[in-house]
Amino acid sequence: MKFLFVIQGEGRGHFSQAIALQQKLQVNGHEVEQVLIGKSPFRKIPDYVTLSFKDKIQCFDSPNFLPTKRYTPLLLSIVYNLWHAKRYFAAMRFLKNAINQSKADRVINFYEPMLGLTYKRYAIAKPMICIAHQYAYLHKEYVFPKCFVLRKYFLKRLTQITAWGAMRKIGLSFENMPDVPQQNLYIIPPLLRQDILNAKSENIAQKDYYLVYLLNDGFLQDFENHVLKSDIIVFSAQESISKNPRIHFQKMADQAFVNALLSAKAVVTTAGFELVAEAMFLDKPLLLIPVNFEQKTNAFSAQKVGDVIVANKIDMNVFEQLVEHTRSNATFPQWVLHENNRIDDLITM
Repeated sequence: MKFLFVIQGEGRGHFSQAIALQQKLQVNGHEVEQVLIGKSPFRKIPDYVTLSFKDKIQCFDSPNFLPTKRYTPLLLSIVYNLWHAKRYFAAMRFLKNAINQSKADRVINFYEPMLGLTYKRYAIAKPMICIAHQYAYLHKEYVFPKCFVLRKYFLKRLTQITAWGAMRKIGLSFENMPDVPQQNLYIIPPLLRQDILNAKSENIAQKDYYLVYLLNDGFLQDFENHVLKSDIIVFSAQESISKNPRIHFQKMADQAFVNALLSAKAVVTTAGFELVAEAMFLDKPLLLIPVNFEQKTNAFSAQKVGDVIVANKIDMNVFEQLVEHTRSNATFPQWVLHENNRIDDLITM
């Protein structure tokens, strides 16, 4: 079968999931024909994504959060995106034409809201399947952290909008929940790339450093005044230099990041789903600094499964105590490996 991917381009997670799915499809004799990425002026498509999909990529305008030093400015982001609504109507026309002209048998939506709106507005015959951890939010057994009711409502509503017209929704989850076929909703473990999966059977030496990945670089100041027991490797969009001799910056590059993750003794990050899933699969303790309600939801779920501290600021003293007393947990990795090939059936049947 041939597939067309549409990817929401905010952060690293949906890109990594799309790359993982392409790897699985190619192994099983399928082809990703085209990749459409929803972008904003504030985010650059990472080089590793361009290398993975090569000349298949085309971009279109899509709503995104405004960049910030620390926490996501939700209200300002909404106002900005409403002000630029005209460009999003053009994006829907672009998506309609690209899908109708494509030879793909299925369209895979990695949580791009413009695609759900396109299927709602136009009569598009090609079947769409939606894949993201957010679709687990629609499951009746999913538990949210305590919050304002409106936050939960808007998050679930956005998730429903991305899936307008979908023949199937696949929710990636830290917790095992039953499928709900009557709602076309299926729950599977996180979709991890092959180099992460392979690491479970390899004898990779753990080194004495923490891996740090924070999309909003304002949090990096919190490290400067700590007396650190171990080195810290920070991956960010721009290389920098720290006054603290234990802090080392690296520009974001895919293979370097994966190698650093495999050898790190622990991970500090905002609560983006994909890196949390990779770290828990590799049995790494986590310090999570959620920057919005969705990430708080991810962190709340992760705490039920792995060795996780959730905080509003970086406190390395508390985190280092967790790292020293962490215990191995095989349940989550076993579930990931056991269900690894199920997604191929869900998107081809």
